[in-house]
Amino acid sequence: MHIIKTPHRHNAGYLLNNQNARNKQEADIQCCTHCETVIQMQKWSEDGGWCGRCNAPICGPCADRMLTYGCEPFIKKLEAAHDMSVKLSQFRKLAGLDAPPADYQPKILVGVGANL
Repeated sequence: MHIIKTPHRHNAGYLLNNQNARNKQEADIQCCTHCETVIQMQKWSEDGGWCGRCNAPICGPCADRMLTYGCEPFIKKLEAAHDMSVKLSQFRKLAGLDAPPADYQPKILVGVGANL
C-alpha cells in the first residue's frame, strides 16, 4: 500500500530543479490522466482529485470538471479530435473544396514593380 506524501511512489516521476541553491525544488510528480498536466503529489493532496474510472490522480481543475462531465481521459479527447479531422477532410473532399476547378489556370506574374 502506498501513502500519498511518501517519497518515491510507485509509477511516479521525480522533479529535481536545482538550477540555483536558493530555488531548489524536489517533488514526486505524475501526469493528470485527463489533461496531461504535471501534478506535484505533495500539492495534489491539498488540491486535487481522484478519478475512480481511470483509477488515477487528477489535477484540481479536472476534478472540478469531472463533477459535471464525468471521466474525460486525455486519450479519448485525442481520438475525438482525430475523428473530427478525418470527418472534416472527407467533407472537404466530397464538397470539392480540396481540388481546384477543372478550368483553373494559374496566373503567372512575369515582373515585379511599376512595369506591370
